[in-house]
Amino acid sequence: MYIKKQLFSICFSIVLSVSPISTVFAQTFPSTQTTQLSKNTLQNQTIDGDCIIPASMEEQQIILDHVNINGKLFVLGGSNIQIKSCRINEIEVQKDTTIDTDIASKINTVLLSCSTAHLNGDGYQKVISSAASTTLDADIETVEINAPTNLKLLSNADIQTLQISEKGANINFAQNAQVDTCILYGKSKITGIGGTIHVLTTYINGVETDIKPDELFMKENANKITYTTRETTKKIANEPTAKERLVLDVDKEGFNGRGKTYKNVVINARDTSLSNIVVNEDITIKENIKNSGATLTDVTVKDIAIYGGKETITLKNTTVQNDIISYRNDRTPITLVFDSNTTVGGNVVIRGNTILKGDIIKNVLVEQYSGRKLEIDSNVKKLQFKTTAVETQINQKIETLYVDSAKNTLKINMKEGSVIEELHANANVEITGTGTIQKIITDKEVHFAPTITVKEMTDNFVSVTNIEGIPTIIEKGKSISLSGIIVPYHANKQSIRWSIKDAGDTGATISNGNILTAYREGSIIVTAQIRDAIQNTQPFIKDFTIQVKDEFADFVNVEDIVITVPTTWDIDEPLILAANVLPSNATNSFITWSIKDADKTRAKLINNELIATHTGVVTVVATIEKGTNGIFNFTKEFPINIIPIEEKFTNVEYITLNTPNVCKAGDILQLSGTVEPSDANIKTIQWHIVDAGKTGAYIQNHTNLCTREPGNIVISATIYDGLNFSSKNYYQEFNITVK
Repeated sequence: MYIKKQLFSICFSIVLSVSPISTVFAQTFPSTQTTQLSKNTLQNQTIDGDCIIPASMEEQQIILDHVNINGKLFVLGGSNIQIKSCRINEIEVQKDTTIDTDIASKINTVLLSCSTAHLNGDGYQKVISSAASTTLDADIETVEINAPTNLKLLSNADIQTLQISEKGANINFAQNAQVDTCILYGKSKITGIGGTIHVLTTYINGVETDIKPDELFMKENANKITYTTRETTKKIANEPTAKERLVLDVDKEGFNGRGKTYKNVVINARDTSLSNIVVNEDITIKENIKNSGATLTDVTVKDIAIYGGKETITLKNTTVQNDIISYRNDRTPITLVFDSNTTVGGNVVIRGNTILKGDIIKNVLVEQYSGRKLEIDSNVKKLQFKTTAVETQINQKIETLYVDSAKNTLKINMKEGSVIEELHANANVEITGTGTIQKIITDKEVHFAPTITVKEMTDNFVSVTNIEGIPTIIEKGKSISLSGIIVPYHANKQSIRWSIKDAGDTGATISNGNILTAYREGSIIVTAQIRDAIQNTQPFIKDFTIQVKDEFADFVNVEDIVITVPTTWDIDEPLILAANVLPSNATNSFITWSIKDADKTRAKLINNELIATHTGVVTVVATIEKGTNGIFNFTKEFPINIIPIEEKFTNVEYITLNTPNVCKAGDILQLSGTVEPSDANIKTIQWHIVDAGKTGAYIQNHTNLCTREPGNIVISATIYDGLNFSSKNYYQEFNITVK
């Protein structure tokens, strides 16, 4: 019984378009047919062939609810695809969009050939992406990346297998994102601070990762992987073998941690070494070491604080997740040496006399300087001065140098062959030596020796080049806020003044500076102006055309909802609720089901699936939001009889029309009938017009027959499931004469 009823409930569901008097089973398209969506909602449908979401639906939200597609779903339009309780063989996404699935859905394959894609939810078996940017916040069995891409794994991402086939992929893990198995055939970079990789297998060198995998396998020619900026050690910290604190206080001795984990480390000893250790918090090199040094090898640590040392502090194959801070306050500088395998996720912060040496350092920040001189004998990507009270020697290449606002002049000496690619100065700068500066960006005073080569010099004013994000449509009688996006975002001038250049016949006004209101249909031209936005001398001016439209001009009201599933059902068996919306071209047609009165049935409704554990009558309500005039909800109630499986069913045998069969033109008749026998299980009558003739008759509010002209009317009375409730409806026609 359960299987039979379930098959019936799936079959006897909603269709795309039906006549008002037809009893129709759900349409199944043959495999040779391609279906194109004409509305943004598709419910309770099986399609054996392909289905297309056309490009004409570009900015609409698409809802697929209890839909089976055995072919391929082509996504050419739609800004957001909502997939609920669906079974889809394959989805090919050619348009930038977001797809949301629920846990009851199953998608075999998703092909992403667009530029940007975002997948949320559950039920994905395989995702194959050649998109430039892919964001995953979903539970997925297999993900294959076949092109250089930016892959973002958000906090709900749970991927069993992630395979990267091409080089150039950037993979970013959010907090709690996890991958069971990651396989790299192409050179990739993995970033993030809270994600998890259980098993990482790489077939190539050059892989950089912030995430340290639980297990690492190197195949074929791979023999090296680089742990970069924010490698996490939190899992190790929770192991019962983790130590609390390590203190090194014996001079000229080393300590090999043998892979163990400590909360923090303090170095009090001179000329000591520390190796093969994970430190969850910080390493502090105390003033006690005075004029000696220290060496760190194969160390992973959160922060390093340096107070002492005259000789060299050497870092070999060391990963610092956050910052290294040099507090050296003696006149003699401390020398920090970085090998090529050492990475610093944050800044090398200089607060005292320091010499930096190494291959390349990403970020150096000079602040609260207590010494007199700073020497940088390393390539640096970003060097920032928060103070000018320091004389700086630059020996190699600085990609970007920032000088924050300060009263004094920053003095820089450049060694022959040294280069500064870009110098951004918000304070006065004096440069000596024999180096090269490719570009200086400042409106402050810069003095440089004749031996300094400066290729380009400009002020730091950023002009406005565009204003974006202005809506092109406003609804009649409503207001919108004009708040454009200034391009570039860091332009110096940001204040937009709005005015109406041409209101046409719309009666448009602007209030409170940027609130646009229009009262009639037509076109408006508004002007945006930013004063002194171009080179700090000329205004930036741009006009925008906005169309005023009547939101309800082409609105088609819902006239009726006809339930298409049995209204008598067994206890403890799920019934998937479905119905037809009339007319089929109603503007709003998405049905939301709810229970109005469960009686004694203890009925529950989850994802349109009704189940009751006791006999009785449960009243369900079908609601179409704003189905009437685009303002009011359209609702209709349906009683569902819940009966025990063994109960005998009494068929409907006849309907006696209680309404007069003769009336005058313009009369409104209240349709009613008596169902015989009186103990029939189902007695709810659905009234429809079969043939209105020339009378112009129509049914209002389900039971009111409205007439306009003389003639003959044929009406029908249908009791759904009135005959053998699992298969047949009772149907009877009546003639009414209008004089």
